[in-house]
Amino acid sequence: MKHLFLKTTLVTCVLAMATGCAIPSDCENGLERARQAADERQPAADWLNSLPTHCHTPAIEVWRQSLRTECADLYAFDQGMAGKSLDLKCPGDGFISAWNLGQMLHDLNDEQQSIERRLADQSALSAELRRDLRQRLVVIQRDLPQIQALARIEGFLPPAEIPEQPQSHDIQER
Repeated sequence: MKHLFLKTTLVTCVLAMATGCAIPSDCENGLERARQAADERQPAADWLNSLPTHCHTPAIEVWRQSLRTECADLYAFDQGMAGKSLDLKCPGDGFISAWNLGQMLHDLNDEQQSIERRLADQSALSAELRRDLRQRLVVIQRDLPQIQALARIEGFLPPAEIPEQPQSHDIQER
């Protein structure tokens, strides 16, 4: 564990020097939080927003490097979601499956955004193409939540937020 901490700290320092940006001193707690989150296999969405905004980039790099060092499935999923290629240095069906799941979500999100942009341009599309794009958008909007649910079950995404039900004070007892 101490070896991993030192290796991650070294990588963080090298990244900071290579990119020419220093890690702000008030981000040390954030970097430690990132290491802890990686050890506990927590998705970035679970902890990243609790850090100051200027600490996000170095913290996420520490988190990714910690997960990459251990060939964690969460790292593979994160790389797939980012549209990055599969790291073939990490063997195992779980790693590949996690990357495939992340890549699938990435591709569906990209396709959805592309279709929405095309549909927003009223003049450039024929009625038939517009209909086909709308149909594809319906399919994506049906499939996307199901794939996100699978990623949540696997622990790659945080639990879904359930909207609060409005309190009805208008209900009268009969």
